[in-house]
Amino acid sequence: MKVAKVFNNNVVLADAPDGRSLVLMGCGIGFQVRPGDRVDPARVQQTFAPSADNTAARIAAYLEQIGSRELDLAADIVEIVGEEFGESFPSSVVLPLADHISVAMARAKKQIVADYPIRWEVEALYPREAAMGRKALTVVKDKTGVELPDLEALPLALHFANAESGAPGAEKTRETADALQSVLELVRQELGLTLSTQDLDVARFITHLRYLALRQGGVDNDPEDLVEILHSFEGAHEAEVATARRVAAHLRERYGWRIAASEIAYLTLHIARLAAGGCVAGAGAAGAGAASGREAGAGGVGV
Repeated sequence: MKVAKVFNNNVVLADAPDGRSLVLMGCGIGFQVRPGDRVDPARVQQTFAPSADNTAARIAAYLEQIGSRELDLAADIVEIVGEEFGESFPSSVVLPLADHISVAMARAKKQIVADYPIRWEVEALYPREAAMGRKALTVVKDKTGVELPDLEALPLALHFANAESGAPGAEKTRETADALQSVLELVRQELGLTLSTQDLDVARFITHLRYLALRQGGVDNDPEDLVEILHSFEGAHEAEVATARRVAAHLRERYGWRIAASEIAYLTLHIARLAAGGCVAGAGAAGAGAASGREAGAGGVGV
């Protein structure tokens, strides 16, 4: 590899033989080095591949603020969490993890506890990733002796969720979490449902919503059989169909998602399953449950 740009004594941009541009970090790797010089492979400690979301300059700026200890720690976390949960994470997750861990450890040293207002959403909508975040905290304690607050598992969970979905950043994951939470709240209010994330049907609905988010607006076509199913529901499951249509309108208006009629059929199936599963507040039918739920206001227990 040849040096393309020197950011500082410890960080350079290099051209790899396969044509890729890589950001290399290592003690003294950029000292008295000029563009065009060959990279000393013995000095390379960390390698990062720039992307549209993380440019070389941005990576270099990160590396100027993050110590090698945090980078090594983040790499260990990715490896250990990946092995335990059977997940293969891209190397790009190491840098944001290291950055967050560096800040979190600085806060812990000053005994500052951060507040995460989307705590419930992360725990409910990303339970597997939240477990990964808690495992990451265990790794930090085992390797450094620093015990970070439990809440620090939540932003780490978002980084793992980003890495799994290929989302460009934590902001997109937060938006998805907000969207899913708002949908669940809408369903709860419309049908008077008492929902629990421990319920299998609720978990299935959440999973469907997550995949809907990854598809960025749902399917593009309307299979005739699904559209026919939707029409058949309009008599026997009027309340559920109406709720599904409201969910679709909400996602279109607030988040710009495209929701086809076939997707509304899927939403109706899930919502009908929730109602039929005994989650309705009260002993009446779905429609009666909806009325009682609206009258009760916040009386139902949200997910």
